[in-house]
Amino acid sequence: MQRGMLKTALLCFTVMSILSSCSIKEDRSKCPCRLVFDFSAVDKDVYGLLYLNVRDESGFMYRDVIEFANLTDEYVVEVPRGGVFVNVYAAVPEEFLSDDGLKIPSEKDCPAVFMHSSFEDTSEELEIVNVLLNKNYCALTVSFAGTELFPYLLNLSGSIDGYSYTGRPSLGDFSCSFRLSEEGRAVVLLPRQLDSSLSLNIFEEADLRKTFAIGNYIQRAGYDWTAADLEDLTVEIDYSSLSVRLSVSAWEQVFSFDISI
Repeated sequence: MQRGMLKTALLCFTVMSILSSCSIKEDRSKCPCRLVFDFSAVDKDVYGLLYLNVRDESGFMYRDVIEFANLTDEYVVEVPRGGVFVNVYAAVPEEFLSDDGLKIPSEKDCPAVFMHSSFEDTSEELEIVNVLLNKNYCALTVSFAGTELFPYLLNLSGSIDGYSYTGRPSLGDFSCSFRLSEEGRAVVLLPRQLDSSLSLNIFEEADLRKTFAIGNYIQRAGYDWTAADLEDLTVEIDYSSLSVRLSVSAWEQVFSFDISI
């Protein structure tokens, strides 16, 4: 009899500990939800520093910098009932991050960001967030042949300037200027795209000499901007043969398109 009473007492104590922020006599729908983060799928040797952003539509916001070396217990955030957007960023300079998400400044390309983005239902008192980081950038290698292009300035422009707090690509002006290396190549990191608006522009001083509809070529090649992990791309433009070759590294396929100069 005493053993049964002891078990009951221990059970009551456990429940009261979990719900310590909310009295049993209160309306339980008003209690916060305990958002418990599971980082077991994240390689601590690769990602030592994570940036966490939790928001909802009513104005609640929680941000933190998580150092794995100091993370000994479970990571818990109390959030309002209903639902919250969760974003975890890795390998991102802090200057790109704000309450609104990840913003790419003008004349810079996308950081090599690995992200977890999810909407969590917080209608109950406990919700587990299984953090899984995905490659949310595309490394676009631009290569020119058949012309002495080195004196020219190149510019990639588009309509996506980062990621909003919902985890979706955010609409805004993207513009990154660059020059080719001595080998005639350059690499620009791109965020996920929602359309085919990406353009490669060639300038001689302030004069626009040529625009290539890179977004159209990528779309026609069947590239998947919605893939969990974005593949890298190579665009080779040959003035002498008036052609564009687009290759996707993981597919090991090459697509060719005719162009007019």
